[in-house]
Amino acid sequence: MVSISSAKLIQERTIRFCLNISDWDCLENPQLYKKLDEHLQKEYDIIPDKERVGKGTVYIAKYVAKATFIYLDTNSKQKTRYYIAFSERSFEQGEKLKSSLLKHFSLLVLSEIISSYPKCFEEYIPLIKRWALHEDWIVRETIGHSIRAVLKKIPKKTMKFLKDPSKSTEENLRRLASESLRPLADIKWLRDPTKNHIQFSKLIRLTKYTPEKMRNLMKMWI
Repeated sequence: MVSISSAKLIQERTIRFCLNISDWDCLENPQLYKKLDEHLQKEYDIIPDKERVGKGTVYIAKYVAKATFIYLDTNSKQKTRYYIAFSERSFEQGEKLKSSLLKHFSLLVLSEIISSYPKCFEEYIPLIKRWALHEDWIVRETIGHSIRAVLKKIPKKTMKFLKDPSKSTEENLRRLASESLRPLADIKWLRDPTKNHIQFSKLIRLTKYTPEKMRNLMKMWI
């Protein structure tokens, strides 16, 4: 039996939710984000108790964000700056509403935008850096999804971007670089020794600041 909180059903319900929203173009309307937050909360509340260990805030936000972006990109045909503004406003309202679900949603919407429009990567950099420096460690953790999304599509350009964070005096920017370069299964070239030599040069630079962490990362390849 399919779980009520399966990724597929979350996305189907979210598409229906999106169809009932008439003011997507009015990004300054706080009611839009309140409705989004209520939808996210409903999805979170119906997670079966036995599934709560593996499914939580990030899981719900991920699939609601995916379906919302698909709906908007299919029906509104907006430019990337609209999506960036939507992500930014969602985060601002998430902070006002004290909603971790809405904040995660905004970060994961940005990941969907980047994955679909990687060639516009430079437009996303200011937002990525801002959230990488956020005081909330959960925000800093989640923004890494955006880097990993673009690493899959335009690795050379992304590695070039990570050069500066890897030697930054800001600890959290260095952390963004190191976490983004983890050898994850869904980014195959990061595990390929014939392709990841640029990655190693950045990790070597980071050993100056966090030698123990970099050593543990290297062990993952051995």
